[in-house]
Amino acid sequence: VLYLFELWESTVAADSRYLKLLEEFDHIFLLHKAPISKLARYTDAKVQWLPPAVDCLAAAPAPNAPPRCVDIYSYGNRSAPVHQRLLELTERSNLFYLYDSLSSTDSRVKSWREHRSLIANTVKRSRYFIAFNPASLGGEKSGKIAGEQVLASRLFEGAAGGAVILGSAPDCPEFKEQFPWPDAVIEISPDGSDVGDIIEALD
Repeated sequence: VLYLFELWESTVAADSRYLKLLEEFDHIFLLHKAPISKLARYTDAKVQWLPPAVDCLAAAPAPNAPPRCVDIYSYGNRSAPVHQRLLELTERSNLFYLYDSLSSTDSRVKSWREHRSLIANTVKRSRYFIAFNPASLGGEKSGKIAGEQVLASRLFEGAAGGAVILGSAPDCPEFKEQFPWPDAVIEISPDGSDVGDIIEALD
C-alpha cells in the first residue's frame, strides 16, 4: 500500500517518470481526490482518496485539560500578511503567539514521533490555531498546486486539540463531509486585516 501525501492534479504529467514505480503497489491512497482520474492512467493498482487522520486520544485536551497558555499557534506554511499582523498584535498586547522561526520547507525533524507529540501537546494548550487553505496562500507552493482545493491535515490537528481554527477552509466536498459543523474554521482575510478584530470579538 502506498499513501501519496502530496500529489497535485496539475503536476501528474510532470511527475510521470516517477509514476512507473506505482506498479510495485497493490493499492494507492491520495490526500485529495482531484488527481485520482489522472493517476489511474499510470497504474493498474486501485487508486482511492483517504482523508488524513490524527491520534485523537493523544491530541484531545481531556480528561485532564491543561491550561491554554498559548494564545495563537501557527506552524508550517502560513500567510505572510497574517503573520505580520499577528506579530504587530502581540507587540501591543499580552498575547503569546507561537510560530516557526526556521524555514519549515528545509527543516528535518530529529524524531517523527516526537514532532507529532509536540504538535498535539501544543495545540491542546492553544486557544487559536492558524490553518489556511493552501490554495489561498501566496508563494511557490500556491503556483504549483494551481488553485487545487485540499483537505489539509492540520485541520484535523486543530479540531482534535480543541483550538478555535482561524484561517480559510478549502472549497471542496471533502471538507464539508469531514467538518460538517458551523464555524469549523473561522474565516479571516488572507491579508490579515481583520484578524485582530476577530480575535477580540471571539475573546
